[in-house]
Amino acid sequence: MPPSFTSAPGLVGPPHARYEVWVADDEDPRVKLIVALGSKNSIRRLVRLRVRQLQSNPFENILPGDPDAGGDGPVLNPPAGLECLGILHLTGNKTYYLGNPDGSPATLCYSGILADGQARLVLLSPVSLWVLGDIYLSGGSALNVAADGGDRVGGDPLDLLIWVPGQWAVEIDLSGNTRFHGGIYAPGSAVTIAGTADMEGAMVVGGISVTGDATLDEVYSYHDPMARIPWPEGAQLDYGPVLYESGAL
Repeated sequence: MPPSFTSAPGLVGPPHARYEVWVADDEDPRVKLIVALGSKNSIRRLVRLRVRQLQSNPFENILPGDPDAGGDGPVLNPPAGLECLGILHLTGNKTYYLGNPDGSPATLCYSGILADGQARLVLLSPVSLWVLGDIYLSGGSALNVAADGGDRVGGDPLDLLIWVPGQWAVEIDLSGNTRFHGGIYAPGSAVTIAGTADMEGAMVVGGISVTGDATLDEVYSYHDPMARIPWPEGAQLDYGPVLYESGAL
């Protein structure tokens, strides 16, 4: 039985009307099937909807050699009720941990990210970070590494995804000997990668500048899933009807 709900009186439709709604998945993951049964006294009406997600996955059309694929991306908002935790500050020659110990995906919100002083971030599970402000990574910091210290082997870039909501413009700066393994969705923002900084992953941004000995690794050829990053769980997405049927019962 697919998920269903019943409308509250006075909130939807005419007085004393009742609506029962069923929502089911389609073979196409972007499509939902909706069936609504409305009744008022002895009158009953059935409505069938097939709706498609209006916003396409931002990363799926990125091709090797095309890291700057943004600038006009869709508006994306974080899950309702997600609490912002302030600035994520990683500093000193220390190791920090994010994620759920049981390996389940984690969704967090911060007002900014500041990493410096050879700080290391190790993930306990896949993490989606909603970031509402500037992101500065410098001083040999390493985000999403698989091991504590040592050679700082990079983790799976799919496990660290940064999302800047709406059409906000923030500063994203990777410099020094910084290493970042992950994805960034910030269509209204510009990214600067300078010094000997190294990014491995994918990004959708409004502009990008790579200077000095910095590198932006094109991981698509050997890490194909990077081109199929899903929208974060609970994100607010818009749907539009592709099929509408209505009739009296």
